[in-house]
Amino acid sequence: MVETIVEISGVKRTVRGFLYCPAFVYYDKPSIKSIIKKHDELKDKVKELLESKYDVTCKEEEGINLVSGRADLLCRGNQRDIIVEVKSYRPSKLKLDDLLQLALYFYGYKNSPEYTSNKDLDIYLVYKGFNNEPVFIKIESELKAELEELAKTVLNSYSVKTVNVNQPRIPSFLCNFCANNCPFKFSS
Repeated sequence: MVETIVEISGVKRTVRGFLYCPAFVYYDKPSIKSIIKKHDELKDKVKELLESKYDVTCKEEEGINLVSGRADLLCRGNQRDIIVEVKSYRPSKLKLDDLLQLALYFYGYKNSPEYTSNKDLDIYLVYKGFNNEPVFIKIESELKAELEELAKTVLNSYSVKTVNVNQPRIPSFLCNFCANNCPFKFSS
């Protein structure tokens, strides 16, 4: 049986390459498809909630200039724009790469011609809560400023398009889903 490999590019590859492994590639397994389905269901709930609470229109998997990535939700309105990164796991599993991914989307959008500074720009991490209801974590001004600086540092020191396969790798939970064969891959 031949397994299909799902290539990850842009912001996710940058984040995972910067923090873990630049050669990470998902296997296309039924368990991954189930995770993607749950993620999409949660994203749909979040979209519906944001559009009903704020006067915004949300687009899914919207491209963000400067960072070669797609935010889960980019919502635009007259008073505010909102960037949302949705995670289909519980908030207790929050990882540094969740914040870094959101930071790169925030920085890319804030510095793109699509953003106008006369509007508020809210950013959220959203996780799966009890009964699969979304748990919103709004990133406020001080942390937003820190995330913006972090994104600048990452983008200046690590190219989104360059993968350094000789970079030291940090074993992580992602190794369980990786199609590449390397010495850090966990045994299943």
